[in-house]
Amino acid sequence: MVSRLFAALSRPLLIVSLLASVGVSAMQVAATADEPGHVTLTLAASRDGEPVSDLQPGDIEILDNGVPQPLAAFEYVDTVTGTAPEPPGDFILVLDDLGTTRSGTGAAIAVGLGLLDALGPADRLAIVNTGPFSLIQQPSTDRASARTTIRQFIGQQSPTSTSARAEACRRSVASLGVIEKALEMTARRPGARRAMLVVGDGQRAYWGEARHERCSAALKVFDRIIAASSVAGIPVYAADVPGQPEATPHDAGTRPRAPARSRRPSGTPRGSLGLLVTATGGALHSPPRHTDSGYQMVRDSRQYYRVSYQQPTVSRGSRKDFRQILVRVRTEGIAVRARELYVPR
Repeated sequence: MVSRLFAALSRPLLIVSLLASVGVSAMQVAATADEPGHVTLTLAASRDGEPVSDLQPGDIEILDNGVPQPLAAFEYVDTVTGTAPEPPGDFILVLDDLGTTRSGTGAAIAVGLGLLDALGPADRLAIVNTGPFSLIQQPSTDRASARTTIRQFIGQQSPTSTSARAEACRRSVASLGVIEKALEMTARRPGARRAMLVVGDGQRAYWGEARHERCSAALKVFDRIIAASSVAGIPVYAADVPGQPEATPHDAGTRPRAPARSRRPSGTPRGSLGLLVTATGGALHSPPRHTDSGYQMVRDSRQYYRVSYQQPTVSRGSRKDFRQILVRVRTEGIAVRARELYVPR
């Protein structure tokens, strides 16, 4: 059975085009993740790579399963320029040594150390790894300890292991299980500035990898990760090291069992890491910009838009199915990034 994630991302979408700008006065109404009956999104908006702070409600259109939705709330959150102290952030770094070859070790360490440099003084960082040699740090502001932990990372994936179905499946399930538990841990900590950074080369048992091996156990955990991220409102970012070429199942010559008219959204990053960040609202960085991953994650947590809309009525039997969100911007030259999937309540 094809992953619910891939099936949701494969739904037909309307062609995304720039719309005529419409002037609407700002609606500065708080949009909280716990508001009953509403879907709350965090939007990262940028122009030429720099944050945009002057969007208005009329500049954004949101489609839920292809149907436009009126905004119930809209606000711009900026913890950088205000006079109040910045609230501490809770971030987690997942070093996927099971999904990283030995040659990617140095790049993965560089990404982790770059994240440390991007954190604010009050930001807490937890570190976990997926391999047999435990590299764990509880949420802390101790940067010296974090540097020591990160520098102990060594990629454990053998380049030849990806051809063995059982081995690829085992590694994927183990890596995904760590990511799932780390996400649950982050979700239990209160606060709005929460995010996860996964560092690795993707899992070969995911749909979307060049030499993928189908692993139903991995796909089930993958779906649970997306659902947990949706409920907690925690985006997942990823650094692809060393950035091996990836392909979709269509490119690999294997089609998922879905209607022939189904297709992946235009512009969706390819591979397992791409699917993960697209579904949760994070960002994927590949070489040579993979060291920007931590900076991007922390910056997005400081300056963003929070919007919400009334969740459409969903039948009881469909409440376990992912629904797709598409955000379109009416202002030319501005890119907006948000999660593409959520689980209805």
